[in-house]
Amino acid sequence: MASSIPTEKLDRTNYASWSYKMHQYLLGHGYWSFVEGTNEVAPEPAHKDFRVWEQGASRVLYCLASFVHDQMLGYIRDAKTPKEAWENLRKVFAASTTTRKLQLRQELNNIRQRDMSVTDYTTKVKEICDALGSINVTVDEHEMVQICLGGLAKRYRPMRTTICTWEKPPSFFDLQSMMMVEENHVSESRTTQSDSRMLYMEADRPRGRGGRGGSARNGSGRQEQERRHNERADSISGTSTSKGSQGGAEIHPHQTAHPPVCSRGR
Repeated sequence: MASSIPTEKLDRTNYASWSYKMHQYLLGHGYWSFVEGTNEVAPEPAHKDFRVWEQGASRVLYCLASFVHDQMLGYIRDAKTPKEAWENLRKVFAASTTTRKLQLRQELNNIRQRDMSVTDYTTKVKEICDALGSINVTVDEHEMVQICLGGLAKRYRPMRTTICTWEKPPSFFDLQSMMMVEENHVSESRTTQSDSRMLYMEADRPRGRGGRGGSARNGSGRQEQERRHNERADSISGTSTSKGSQGGAEIHPHQTAHPPVCSRGR
């Protein structure tokens, strides 16, 4: 019986979920009446039904003992009935102490989505509210919706602004569905923006030698080099001509140099 219970062992942080799962399991297998119902109180040992009750009660006690940590077995071992064992656990772990209330209330009021998914975020809110419920502090659905909206990440602000203008707020589960749709929309928008950015970067990337842009730039570079080379050649040629004019005509080795014209009259 105990080996197939779909729950974790009880500790000081999970009483709300543990008690719910254990309750449903015992109820489904016909043993919850030993905790609350017709079998809460043991019949007299001489009664004909005592043996049947004892077997059923032992199964419930074994089930409870199998899913608490060893240091907590005393709460079950000292109990004479399953009901007493259940109440012992409830008093220890679900006691409505001021410290526990304040702790959970503060955690609920300060919860923020940040990088959590919609499912993780709404589940966390629900878990805290359930923990408060286990110590007799009720958080109604309207407050749960307000808390969820107040802690949404920036990417959900347009949706939050729209919902806050509604005359009648959505239920908690309707809000969760709306948030999941919005989450998919935001994810698709981010993917589209990322793809567009990649295309822009690819288009802006310099081309190689084989690319059209590279050929144009290389061609312009060669033309510029040729222009500078020609200018340099022209400059050198002009300098040589100027020097020849200033120093006289060049004398061939087999010619005789004639005196300047201005000296003939002397």
